[in-house]
Amino acid sequence: MASSQYTIDIPDFSDKKVVHQIEQELVGNYITVDPMEPYLKIIRDLCIADPGEIEGLRPKDKFCIGGQVTLIKPIVVKKKGRNYGREMAFIVVQHNELDFDVTVFPDTWSSSRDLIRVGDPVVFEVERDSRGCHLLMPHRLDLVKEGKD
Repeated sequence: MASSQYTIDIPDFSDKKVVHQIEQELVGNYITVDPMEPYLKIIRDLCIADPGEIEGLRPKDKFCIGGQVTLIKPIVVKKKGRNYGREMAFIVVQHNELDFDVTVFPDTWSSSRDLIRVGDPVVFEVERDSRGCHLLMPHRLDLVKEGKD
């Protein structure tokens, strides 16, 4: 009988990122490791808590939203004008199971698209506009030392 060799990769369950990734693959959400836990205080201190608060703000008001990026939808501007043919994006940031919709106009998108990925913990400086809010400046919390406890 011929012997065969098998190699089995055992995940490092002491690594919170590994555990989170496995939980995401198995059930689509975290169970034991909240990836946003290290950032909750900074989000609570700097950001509005509910997307409904945006409706009470006036156009041009600036504020922050924070949470985890759950969707990035890039699009190409098809309306004739100075941004025709340029890429922009719509981003969803989720916090406490609430979704914040953010428009990212072409100039901001071109300078920040390499910084923002689905799953990233962020605080976005945004401005209220006639339809909701648009991104002024993104901040990745996992890249800011003060964002971690």
